[in-house]
Amino acid sequence: MFFNLVLNLKEFVSILMNPKIHSVIQFVISLLWIYENGHRLYNQHYGGVMYLIMFPDWWLFMNISFGSFGMFVALWVFYEKMKIGKGYLFIFLALLISLIFPVILD
Repeated sequence: MFFNLVLNLKEFVSILMNPKIHSVIQFVISLLWIYENGHRLYNQHYGGVMYLIMFPDWWLFMNISFGSFGMFVALWVFYEKMKIGKGYLFIFLALLISLIFPVILD
């Protein structure tokens, strides 16, 4: 009974370490990142929505470009040209840069 459970856990872990699953997760994260910043850019200019804090256009475009880069990273992970951890690291660093960069400039 216990031995069968251990084998099932090993199968489960091997399924979780599939690069294709992680690439889909990374792709969805990047796609949501692009959507959120593109939607914010559109609403600031044409949506008729008044925000308390208006983000500069360069910051929104920078985030959209980081999201696009994240999609390419997800494709590299999907085709196994990049390891899973390195893909998440690139996406995390892009997010960190996009959060810290405006603080440094102000």
